[in-house]
Amino acid sequence: MKDFGICSDGFQHSEMATIARSFAGGNLPLGVTRRTGPLTISMPLRQLSQTFVIAQEYRHLADYDTGETFARNPVMQFIDRIESAINGWPAVREEVASKAFLFGQLVWNRIRDR
Repeated sequence: MKDFGICSDGFQHSEMATIARSFAGGNLPLGVTRRTGPLTISMPLRQLSQTFVIAQEYRHLADYDTGETFARNPVMQFIDRIESAINGWPAVREEVASKAFLFGQLVWNRIRDR
C-alpha cells in the first residue's frame, strides 16, 4: 500500500512535521503569533516536537531507502525516547503553546504566512 503522507484521520504528515519543526526550534511564523500572541514553548514541548521530526525522518529512511539498515539497540533506544515524549504529554498539554500546537494541526498551512 502506497503512503501518500496522509494519516487515516486526515492530517498530512508533511504539515505535521512543519509544525513540529517550528515548535522544536521555538520559531513560530508571524502568521501564527499574530493570532496567538507571543508563546513560550517549554522544553518538554520542544523535545516532543523534535522527537516527532526525527521519527518521521527515520520512517522515511526505513520506508524509502532500501540501502538503509538499522541496528536493534539504537532503534530500541529511540522507541524509548518516543514513549517518553508521549508519556510527557500530560505534563504540558494544558500549556497555551501545546494548545496552539494541536490547533495548528488543523489550520497551519492556512495561517502561517498571513
